[in-house]
Amino acid sequence: MKSKINFKNNPGISYNLFLTKDDGEPRLFHELNEVTTIPQNERKDPIYNILEKNCDLKFCTIETSEDFNFITLEHFVIFATDSNGNCFGTIGGFGHINDKEYPVGYVTKDGKCGKIATFVKEFLELVNYYPYWLDVIEYRRKGEEYSTELLEKKYSMNTDLYLENQKYITNVLNLKKNEKSIDLLISNLKDDERFIVFSHRLENSL
Repeated sequence: MKSKINFKNNPGISYNLFLTKDDGEPRLFHELNEVTTIPQNERKDPIYNILEKNCDLKFCTIETSEDFNFITLEHFVIFATDSNGNCFGTIGGFGHINDKEYPVGYVTKDGKCGKIATFVKEFLELVNYYPYWLDVIEYRRKGEEYSTELLEKKYSMNTDLYLENQKYITNVLNLKKNEKSIDLLISNLKDDERFIVFSHRLENSL
């Protein structure tokens, strides 16, 4: 994640301009992260509550871009967060569950980021069947071995309630378990060169 940035507000321009130096070369960017929220009339749908309980995935309702202390080079549309302050969004534009145009990226509270799925449904299948995916990323980063069995136990994946909720999510969202979801996750993370994230909004007089 890039960390050294400057920006200023420009009269007559509806976004902030950012100047950063990458390998000594100045480059100009503008702020492009947005937040998409659940429509008011859909917020009581039980699917959202179950996704939060089973997958630690809380879809946005009242959040705005000002709640997220970073900027991105690519248009990043945040649609959900988790209990640890990480956020998830589509890269390049507004995506939805039935399209395959925009990949899904994540930005963690401590500054890690990357592309984690090729499209929204692939992401939902990942979190529904492999809720420990973030743990896998950390183990891979550290070069440590991990036990899928222990991770499943950590997330109570074999309890009746978990399996019932998982089945509900599967049926409502028309998902399918992909045995290669973790492999796809790792592959996507290696293919995130265009998803550039800067860590802070910092005022500076240019």
